[in-house]
Amino acid sequence: AFNKTLKNPDIVIAHPKELDETKQITYNPTRDSASVWLSDLTFDSLKVRILDDGNMLDSVTMRRGRNEKYDRDFIILDNLSGNKVTRVKHIQLSAGSPVQSIDRSKIVLTEDSIPRTNYQLAKDTTAPGKYILRYNWRPKRNYQLTLEEGAFLGFFGDKNKSVSKSFTMNETENFGDIVLDVNLPDTNHQYLVQLINEKMDFIHRSVPIRKSGKIPFRQFPGGKYTIRIVYDENNNGEWDSGDVYQKRQPERVWYLGRTFIIRANWEQEEIIQVPE
Repeated sequence: AFNKTLKNPDIVIAHPKELDETKQITYNPTRDSASVWLSDLTFDSLKVRILDDGNMLDSVTMRRGRNEKYDRDFIILDNLSGNKVTRVKHIQLSAGSPVQSIDRSKIVLTEDSIPRTNYQLAKDTTAPGKYILRYNWRPKRNYQLTLEEGAFLGFFGDKNKSVSKSFTMNETENFGDIVLDVNLPDTNHQYLVQLINEKMDFIHRSVPIRKSGKIPFRQFPGGKYTIRIVYDENNNGEWDSGDVYQKRQPERVWYLGRTFIIRANWEQEEIIQVPE
């Protein structure tokens, strides 16, 4: 962890120098901490330099203890608490290491023993290593999700082990609807309209649009929500952070600045005026 939020952080492996070329770094959303993965874990000591905007802030040397061992585990965790899934959070898959590629053919979802391939799998842009599997979950159905070995591949030849989970849809929550009447300032660009939670740390749903209009959000649990708009300049459907080497700024983000309540068994409408 850093002692403050950094604008354009970078971490350089000064020794062993050859590890710097293949290192993988992820930063938390506030950019005040980072995780580093290395291709070789047999080093005796590690010298790390921490930079921000190209300026060195600190240099740290870490030495391995005589009996200290480092293991590389590639674990995929999920949010299926109590073996239940909801239509809002869906299935959140979190990788313990950076993911290089995903093989959808090794992700098997069944509904009452019938294979279903029309699910959506998208990267969660609010958290590194997290993916959201969305599906039209239905009550009184038995589901099973199997991640076969090699469904998720890391950067250093590591892969997940086979794991399977059985679950059903959570029918205890009371759901409501909201329709957003979104007015855009410029129809020549793409925007992402994102329904997020009150704490603004979880995206329930993200909808790309290019023109003003109404967007329905159906069957969300009663509670407080707000809206985030991403100015999707490169039209890739996700928020992109800046790149100090390419001198690219992060994509603009606008927040509604207030919360609204989705009420159970009720439909309401909110007008969203997106600024230029």
